[in-house]
Amino acid sequence: MDQRNKKIQRQVLELLEQHGAEIKVVSVPLVKYTLPYHYSLLPSEAASNLARYDGIRYGHQSDLLARSQSQADVEDHQSDLFEYIADSKTHSFGMNVKRRVVLGNFLMSSGGGSADFNSKLVDAQRYRRMLIQEYTDVMRS
Repeated sequence: MDQRNKKIQRQVLELLEQHGAEIKVVSVPLVKYTLPYHYSLLPSEAASNLARYDGIRYGHQSDLLARSQSQADVEDHQSDLFEYIADSKTHSFGMNVKRRVVLGNFLMSSGGGSADFNSKLVDAQRYRRMLIQEYTDVMRS
C-alpha cells in the first residue's frame, strides 16, 4: 500500500477510536486467494445472470427493426431477432459489463468441457463459503 493510502487508513482508524470504536488487528489467511477466485467466479456469474436481458422480456427494449411485413421468410425473421437482441444488449450494457460477460462466457465454455468448468465453479463457491465463515468467526471473536 502506498504512503497516501496508509496515511488515510491511519486517519480513519484514529477517527473511529475517537468516536469510541475498539480497533483490533485480525488475520484472515484466505484473503490471499481471493483474486484468482474472484476473476473466475464473478464473470461467469455475470454472464449467466445477464443472459436474460435480451430486450424481449427483460432489459432495454430497442426500437423494433423496421422491416416490411412482406418479408415472411423464416431466415429474415431469425436474423431480425438476432439483430434485435444484439442491438438491445449493445445499448443497455456498458463496456465493463460487456467485458465481464465475454470473459464469463469464455470461462464457462473453455477448459475441456462443462464438467471441468463445473468442478472449478464448485471449488470457487466452496472457497467463497469458507471465506465468509472465516470473516464471521473473526467478527464474533
